[in-house]
Parts: sequence; structure tokens; C-alpha cells
Amino acid sequence: MQGLHTKKHTFIQGALLLTFAGILTKILSAVYRVPYQNIAGDIGFYIYQQVYPFYGIAIALSLNGFPIVISKIISEQKGTNKNEQFTLIYSFLTLFFFGFISFFLIFVFASPLASLMGDSLLIEPIKMVSFSFLLLPFISIFRGYFQGYEYMLPTALSQISEQFIRVSSILILAFVLVKAGYDYYVIGTGAVIGSIIGGVAGLIVLLFFRKKLMHHFSWKHYKDAFQMKNVRAFPFKKVVLSSITISTTGLTLVLLQLVDSFTLYSLLVQSGVDATEAKFAKGVFDRGQPLIQLGVVLATSLSLTLVPTISSAVKRNKHEDILKMSRLSLKISVVIGTGASLGLLSIMKYTNFMLFTNMVGSTVLSVLSLSVLLLSISLTASAVLQGLGYVTHTALIVLVGFFIKVIVNQLLIPHYGTMGAAISSVIAIGVILLTTLVFLVKKLNTKNLITYRFVLKTLIAGLGMIITIKLYELIYFQLLVDEVTRLSSSVYALSAVLVGGALFIGLTYQLKIIHKDEIIGWKRKKEEEM
Repeated sequence: MQGLHTKKHTFIQGALLLTFAGILTKILSAVYRVPYQNIAGDIGFYIYQQVYPFYGIAIALSLNGFPIVISKIISEQKGTNKNEQFTLIYSFLTLFFFGFISFFLIFVFASPLASLMGDSLLIEPIKMVSFSFLLLPFISIFRGYFQGYEYMLPTALSQISEQFIRVSSILILAFVLVKAGYDYYVIGTGAVIGSIIGGVAGLIVLLFFRKKLMHHFSWKHYKDAFQMKNVRAFPFKKVVLSSITISTTGLTLVLLQLVDSFTLYSLLVQSGVDATEAKFAKGVFDRGQPLIQLGVVLATSLSLTLVPTISSAVKRNKHEDILKMSRLSLKISVVIGTGASLGLLSIMKYTNFMLFTNMVGSTVLSVLSLSVLLLSISLTASAVLQGLGYVTHTALIVLVGFFIKVIVNQLLIPHYGTMGAAISSVIAIGVILLTTLVFLVKKLNTKNLITYRFVLKTLIAGLGMIITIKLYELIYFQLLVDEVTRLSSSVYALSAVLVGGALFIGLTYQLKIIHKDEIIGWKRKKEEEM
């Protein structure tokens, strides 16, 4: 009994370590874009953001896709060394084939892809980003194997190392290339090289733990792996399709960025905007990505911690616990998402100046900030559905949003420019959210997950925060400072976060938006699991 408790405790510690690493890397992934934009400018930022979605897809597959599927297979085969080795061999060959094909297609078709984006000068950055897929099989196999044995330290350390080295390499290369006088496209290619250096660093960290993998590996079974009966028994298709399906929900923002990469700049040029001006406009629009990403991480970091509890309740067939935890996770995402989204909207003009050197595009970015709330709730609801076992359904819902984004971009961008792209993002995420919630309500067999009273109280708290921030803005810029500079904007934006945040938290507490009993109940469930 003691051994079982220790094993469960170790697993929970590993899961917490992996969660911490995930949150840290997501924050770094959002934050580094600010200094990069400051170094490379909006056009340099545009170039990097055009090709980033390809890298984002490779990262998601090597972190949340293939390792999860492989770890599940390994976990089911513990103690059967022969089958386990077959799994490692087949998985590696499958991933190597997938990674090489992805690399080959992107590299060879770099020119047509650049043409589809409307900018033929993007060929070299696209070719460079294709190399990230060659790292995918090596990183995924190591992570999947270790996670299968509930040994999360290698994955966590590789994640953190990869992101730190990646961010450092991107910023250093950008700074050096700008100082050396290279053009924007060389700087953008350099940034992609920095990303790949980060991936290599993550792999090197995993290689330090290779002896733990090879300890279970025996070459005497190597030839048996290629016997046709053993090959046929391995679920090759499942490894690929399940990995892609699992990754899709987490790729929501990246997939919407991918749509903008292929449509926003090209549609702006087609509608008569000068090419240089269109690149600048796309770069300004892309300022919204790190803000959305950071806001979503903050809004979902707490709510998503309830998902393992929901999965545990599913295994024990405790419908009442599933319902309670699902409601609480959604409530948390709504409350924090509302605070983050409306707070960001209220101070966007000055946040834009503080982070990106001017206030250009603040109105468009304000509209984009609404995505924080919608995406936070959507990702939480999707995670709950995945905890219930509906992984494929959540992926299909995201794909529906993807195609809606494609269609609405075509309709709005020619008439409204980057504002049209911002509106289409909000619409696409809104559709994903609405569809996910409807499906979740149906599967939980309940009339509602959150009450109108809860929504009204949350909106009152959000409105109170906006009014307070705007009053503070009036006092600050009328009485305390003489002119709007980057420094005064920075001081205001940071202090407004404290003022608005404190008021929002206070109103949340006073209005009893989330009851203390709900939190106590959740803590009790977590203790029972441990």
C-alpha cells in the first residue's frame, strides 16, 4: 500500500514539474517577441511571424502530440521488454518518415508557399524553418519513452533548456544581424536559425538521459522487429493520427496565425495597399500574438490544473464530481479571462507604447484582446472534453474554426484591412467556443454549466475594473504627467494593472463569484487522489 502511495505521489510530482515547465516555456515564448520586435522592427517581426506557425506545429507535435501517444503505448507494455523495443523502433521509424516528409515538402515547396503568402522573398526563412521537423522524431521518442515510465524530469528540463536557448539565440542573432546592417529577410532567417538551435539544445539535454533508455534496450530483439507479424501488430496510423488530433486543440492560436500568414499580407496588397506598408501593417497586427498568448497562459494556468481531477473522476465514474470540477474549471477561466481581456483592452494604447515603441494599431489590438477571454474559456472547455475522452471531437471543432477564419478573412480584409483580420479571429474563436460549450453541456447531460447570475456578476466586476482604470488614466495624464512618452506610458500601464487587478479581485471576492466551498471541495478531491 505504501509503495502504491509513493508511486502515485511521484507521478503527481512529475506531472506538477511538467506543468510548471509548460507554463514557464509558454511565458518565455510570448515575452521574447517584445524585444525581438524592438530590435528587428515591425517589418522584421512580420517576416518571423510569417514562418513561425510551421515551427509552432513542429513544437506542438514533439511536445504534446507524439510523446503522449508513445508514452501511453510504453506505459501499457511495461515489463515486456521485447514489445517495448518494438514500440521504440516502429515509433522512431514512423516519426522519422513523418518528420522527413514534412521537411522535404516544406523545403522543396518553399517557393510556392512564399508565393501563396504573396511575398517571394520569404523562400529562405521557409526553407530554414523546415529543418525543425528533422529534430521531431529524436525529441519525441525520448520524451515519449520517459513519460511512459512516469519520469518527467528529462522532458521538463529539455523544454526549459530548449526555450531558454531558443529565446537567447533569436535575440542575440537578431541584434548582431541588425548591427551588421543585414536586410530584414536575413534577420528573419537568423531568428529561425535561433529557434532550431533551441531545438538542438533540447535534444542534447535529453541525450544526457540516454542510458536510462538504453538500459531497457537489447539489440538481440532488433531483427525480430522486422518480422512481418510484428510490424503488422503496430498501430502506425494511430500514432500519427492520434498525435495530430491531440495537438490540434493546443494549436488553435497557431492555426489562426497560419491563416493570417497566407492571407493577410497578400489580401492587403491585392486590395491596393503598398507592399512595404502591408508588411508594416502585418507586423503591427502580429504585436497582438504575444499579448494574447500571455493572457491565455495566465487565464488557463489555474483552470487547467483541474483537468486531471476530472479525468480521475471519469475513471471512477463519479458523475457529480465530474460536473462540479468542470463547472469550477470553466468559472475560473471565465473570471481570470475576463480580468485579463478587459484589463488589457482598457490599457492597450499605453501597453502598445510601452512594449512596442509606439501606439500604432492600438484599436486593432484592442479588438484582438477579446480573444484572450474567448480562447481561455475555449481551451479549458476543450481540455475538459479531452478529459472525458472526446479528443477527436475537440480537434474537429478547431478545424471548423480554422476554415471559418479562412472564409471571414477573405470577406473582411479587402474592406477593413487588419481590423478585418482581428474581427475574423474573434469570430472564429467565438464559434469554436460556442460549439465546444454546446457539445460539453450535451455530454455532461446538464442544462447549464455556468449560471446567468455568475456571468452577470463577472461582467459587473469587469465593468467596475474598466471604469476605475479609465478614471485612473484621466487623473494620471491630466494631473501627474505633462506629456505621453514611452516612460510615462510604461509607468501608467504597470500601475494600472495593479490598480485594476486589485479592484477586480476585490469585486470578485465581495460578489462571491466563486464560492469558497467550491475551492475547498477541489482541494479535498486533490488530497484524496494523492
